[in-house]
Amino acid sequence: MSSILAFNWKMNPISEEEVDSLIGTLSESLQNLRSGEVILFPPALYLERIKQLIHEHRMYVDLGLQDIASEESGAFT
Repeated sequence: MSSILAFNWKMNPISEEEVDSLIGTLSESLQNLRSGEVILFPPALYLERIKQLIHEHRMYVDLGLQDIASEESGAFT
């Protein structure tokens, strides 16, 4: 059975700089992953930047999307 590791970012991060940092850290962390599937569920606002970073870091992850909540920040989707 294959494992799935899914990251639901809720309404985080709050800037593209944080997106860059998160993807960089995730890329380093996944270098030793030998099996399973990784799926990121970031806010739609950052989709294009994340797609670019995934390509630059040569990461093998899938993407899902979240809709937008009416709150300004926090654990909402």
